[in-house]
Amino acid sequence: MVLKEKEIVNDFLVKLQEWDWNRLEGIQTGRDKTDGAIYESELFKQIRKINPSLNDSYIMKGIEELLNSQDHKIAFNYLRNGLKINIQGESKQVNFIDFNNPQKNKFSYFPWLNIRSRHGKLLEPDLILFINYLPVVVFEFKGPSPSRNKLKGGSISTNKGLWNRITVSLPS
Repeated sequence: MVLKEKEIVNDFLVKLQEWDWNRLEGIQTGRDKTDGAIYESELFKQIRKINPSLNDSYIMKGIEELLNSQDHKIAFNYLRNGLKINIQGESKQVNFIDFNNPQKNKFSYFPWLNIRSRHGKLLEPDLILFINYLPVVVFEFKGPSPSRNKLKGGSISTNKGLWNRITVSLPS
């Protein structure tokens, strides 16, 4: 059985829905799409929800620092461990993902979102996963094809066995 790329994406979307991930609604799409994949209209409200003891200034400054981070490793660290924000000598922790109470997080996805890279190139990944309206995983699915079934120094199988080996199970 040969799987087509769109079938792979659609099968994955069904799985996400089974795991209670929700499709983001209201994202502007089309060839004149936004410059990024940040869902800004809901981001502040969600980060505030997982940081109820912080005032808006800390949350806004934390989001600004995360979004302006030029280093992916630093941004990943902020997502994983939060970020200390200092305002007028008082330091407080802003968390972007609540690992202690996962039910407080918003898990969502959007397939085939047109985005413009920092270099002006139009991109359309097959699927983006968001946690708390921040993009955390970008998927580009590829179905097996004769032009893709060879690797340097060897070849790969394009049968269902390969698909079974790369299927990932997520905890429910």
